[in-house]
Amino acid sequence: MQQIIIILCLLLNPFIVTAQNGIYAELKPLQCDSLVKANNTNPNFVILDVRTPAEYKPKHLDGAINRNYYETFDSKLDSLDKNKIYLLHCQSGSRSAGAFAKMKTKNFREVYNMKGGISAWSNASLPTTPLFAPKLMFVSDSIFTLKSVNIGSTDTIRITITNRANDTLTFDSISLLSTYEFSSNFDLHTALPGSADYSFNIFYSPVDEIGDILIFTVKSNGGTKFIKIYRTGVIPASTAEKTVDEFTIYPNPAFDKLNIQNHSDSNAEYLISNVSGVLFKKIKAKNDSADQSVDINDLRPGMYFVHKRTSEGKVIVNKFIKFQ
Repeated sequence: MQQIIIILCLLLNPFIVTAQNGIYAELKPLQCDSLVKANNTNPNFVILDVRTPAEYKPKHLDGAINRNYYETFDSKLDSLDKNKIYLLHCQSGSRSAGAFAKMKTKNFREVYNMKGGISAWSNASLPTTPLFAPKLMFVSDSIFTLKSVNIGSTDTIRITITNRANDTLTFDSISLLSTYEFSSNFDLHTALPGSADYSFNIFYSPVDEIGDILIFTVKSNGGTKFIKIYRTGVIPASTAEKTVDEFTIYPNPAFDKLNIQNHSDSNAEYLISNVSGVLFKKIKAKNDSADQSVDINDLRPGMYFVHKRTSEGKVIVNKFIKFQ
């Protein structure tokens, strides 16, 4: 979508300038309105109002942040992320033109300047608001698919969130709805002004080969967001050994029946769970070496784990696909 907008601007606007390290354009209010709507869910889009606070507070674009052009503006620019997309405006266009020139000099990646400022915006019957609010959004992915991690090691997942609006974003609580194998360094005392980002880590340190799911909930005054991470532990290839505890499952993929090839451990049990760790079946091993057949008609199509718990407490895991 962003590429489409840039192409349209190139075709419709003679004032657009492309440089080796950035895109810069002068847009009319209606074009700016289209840009705002197209980037409604883009966490890296910032509306930058360069008027004085007295001008900004009673009437501004929804979610716009304020940086006063007349007060240490260069240092304020240096504190902004140069890789985000900025839409600039002032009251009538002169101050934002100066800000636009400065941001080009400082090599901001993508900057748009509203011609005529908020006066032209209002004359076009476009909306403003006196309200302020924070808005929590993800900059990085929020869903992480299944990945195998060696037992005894730690997988670090980097998460970045942002305040996509113009009031201070604060955090009420976080929750780790999973096993103790997940942990995080999230700091609940963090406070984010408008357009600021915050990065934190989630750590996964597996102790067994059972699949794990994390539902990490972040509650804030700017909304609630969820992070889902799927992980499973594996025995490192360098230390894995073939033992009589290993077992075979077939066919794979399976339709209505899954066969488990038994070994001599009559005290073992088999557990079938999905990738979220939900347990569906528990099967006691037979006393003989015959294969066991398990009815899986009641399982939905998808990937599942079969966990073998031996009489010595070891856990060995195999995966299979259930077909319709």
